[in-house]
Amino acid sequence: MLAFDGSSSTSSRRARFCVVAALAAVLLYLAPLGSYPLMEPDEGRYAEIPREMVESGDFVTPRLNYVKYFEKPVLLYWANAANFMLFGENEFAARLFPALCALGGVFVTAAFGASLYGRGAGFIAGAVTATSLLYFAIGTISITDMPLTFFLMFTTLLLLFKTYRKPTVILLMLPLIFIGIVLGLLLLGKSFDFFAILGLLGLIGMNIKNAIVLVDQIDIEN
Repeated sequence: MLAFDGSSSTSSRRARFCVVAALAAVLLYLAPLGSYPLMEPDEGRYAEIPREMVESGDFVTPRLNYVKYFEKPVLLYWANAANFMLFGENEFAARLFPALCALGGVFVTAAFGASLYGRGAGFIAGAVTATSLLYFAIGTISITDMPLTFFLMFTTLLLLFKTYRKPTVILLMLPLIFIGIVLGLLLLGKSFDFFAILGLLGLIGMNIKNAIVLVDQIDIEN
């Protein structure tokens, strides 16, 4: 005779609910991307520059109306150019990368909340983020704001996450933290940011060293 496992059934229902909620978030952000024209001037600019990259085959030098344009770093141009090659030159492809970054921010927020306060809190945090009007609006247009927000959020949450984990885990996170910083700078970097990166990495290293020393002292005392 089979025994009914109530906890297993509840966990299964929760897992299905989370999957449905995640799919709903994906649909919410991706479905409207191609339903309205690009907005001038920003969306037109961030679509035309990668279109010209694909046309010319030059992915190093950004051009706007065939004139060299160095006002912004190139990550959004590259992402949009890749989407144009995959999905064609249309509004959906032009807005896909920011929308994916918005979804990434939702899932990162949910995961971080769940790791600190449990799955329920993580789900609520992700749901609040996904349904915030300004977040949704910025996440469904082709500008640099949402990709920058995602990479800053990703990096910041990793730095906060280190407070709650052992130093050995922190060391494994350093490459991810560095990648987040670099990708953020590829969206809105300035000339002095190289020195800011060095300073930030120095601070991270000092914090990790202090954390390791503190853990060693606790182990010795115990």
